[in-house]
Amino acid sequence: MADPYDLRRFLEAQDGHYRQVCAELQSGHKRGHWIRLIFPQLKGPMLSAG
Repeated sequence: MADPYDLRRFLEAQDGHYRQVCAELQSGHKRGHWIRLIFPQLKGPMLSAG
Protein backbone atom coordinates (compact mmCIF):
# COMPACT_ATOMS: atom_id res chain seq x y z
CA MET A 1 0.00 0.00 0.00
CA ALA A 2 1.29 3.46 -0.88
CA ASP A 3 2.15 5.88 1.92
CA PRO A 4 1.49 9.37 0.51
CA TYR A 5 2.24 11.03 3.87
CA ASP A 6 5.50 9.14 4.46
CA LEU A 7 4.33 8.00 7.91
CA ARG A 8 7.09 5.39 7.99
CA ARG A 9 9.50 8.22 8.88
CA PHE A 10 7.99 8.28 12.38
CA LEU A 11 8.58 4.56 12.85
CA GLU A 12 12.16 4.95 11.66
CA ALA A 13 12.80 7.92 13.99
CA GLN A 14 11.33 6.04 16.96
CA ASP A 15 13.02 2.73 16.22
CA GLY A 16 16.10 3.20 18.38
CA HIS A 17 14.19 4.67 21.33
CA TYR A 18 10.95 2.73 21.63
CA ARG A 19 12.11 0.01 24.05
CA GLN A 20 13.75 2.55 26.35
CA VAL A 21 10.58 4.66 26.30
CA CYS A 22 8.42 1.68 27.27
CA ALA A 23 10.79 0.79 30.12
CA GLU A 24 10.80 4.37 31.42
CA LEU A 25 7.02 4.63 31.26
CA GLN A 26 6.60 1.32 33.09
CA SER A 27 9.05 2.39 35.81
CA GLY A 28 7.28 5.72 36.23
CA HIS A 29 10.48 7.74 35.71
CA LYS A 30 11.23 9.55 32.45
CA ARG A 31 14.99 9.93 32.09
CA GLY A 32 15.67 10.35 28.37
CA HIS A 33 14.95 13.13 25.89
CA TRP A 34 12.58 11.19 23.66
CA ILE A 35 9.23 12.92 24.12
CA ARG A 36 9.20 14.74 20.75
CA LEU A 37 10.27 11.62 18.85
CA ILE A 38 7.54 9.47 20.31
CA PHE A 39 4.83 12.14 20.53
CA PRO A 40 5.63 14.60 17.70
CA GLN A 41 4.06 18.05 17.69
CA LEU A 42 1.26 18.62 15.24
CA LYS A 43 2.19 22.16 14.32
CA GLY A 44 4.76 24.78 15.30
CA PRO A 45 6.82 25.06 18.48
CA MET A 46 5.36 24.37 21.91
CA LEU A 47 3.92 27.48 23.49
CA SER A 48 2.88 27.81 27.10
CA ALA A 49 -0.68 28.84 27.91
CA GLY A 50 0.38 31.66 30.21
